Amino acid sequence: MTSTQVIACDGQAGDFTIRLRMPPHYVDPSKCINCGLCTEVCPVDRPSGFQLGLTTRKAIGKSAPRAVPDSYYLLEKTEQCDSCRKCVEVCPTNAVDLHATPAEKNIRVGAVILAVGYQPFNPREMQELGFGRYPNVITSMQYERLASRSGPTEGSVARPSDG
Repeated sequence: MTSTQVIACDGQAGDFTIRLRMPPHYVDPSKCINCGLCTEVCPVDRPSGFQLGLTTRKAIGKSAPRAVPDSYYLLEKTEQCDSCRKCVEVCPTNAVDLHATPAEKNIRVGAVILAVGYQPFNPREMQELGFGRYPNVITSMQYERLASRSGPTEGSVARPSDG
C-alpha cells in the first residue's frame, strides 16, 4: 500500500476503522515480472528523488533498487504518457494500465501510530554555504546517496562535477 493516504479514522482504542485512499500505480504488481522493458523504452527523463537529484530516472520504474513491493510503477504520469504508450506496448504480461484510477478501502485496526514527519533542511536558504552556486557543495543526504552501494556511483564517492 505504498503512497496510501489516511482520509478518515473513526473508533476508539482497540477498534478503529481507517479509510484509505490508494493512488494508481499504473502497473499491476501481480502481473509485473520485473523485466525492465518499460523503463528501457520510456523517453521521459526526470531528476531522481531517490538519488536526491544526483542522477535521472524514467517516468516508469522502481522507486528504489530494492523497493518493496518489488515491482515497477509509474513514478510520475505525465501528459506525454497517454500519447506515448511505449511501456504499455512493450510489456509482455500486460501489467501496465494507464487508465488505472485511485481506490479507497476501509481497514480495521487495533491501534493507530501517529508520526508527524519532517521537512529536510533547504540549503539554498543559507547562501553563504554555496549550495547551488558551486557544483561540489552537496547536502549530507546527497553525500549519503553517493556513499551508498545503491547510489548513483554505487558507493564510489565522487564529486558531482566529475560526472
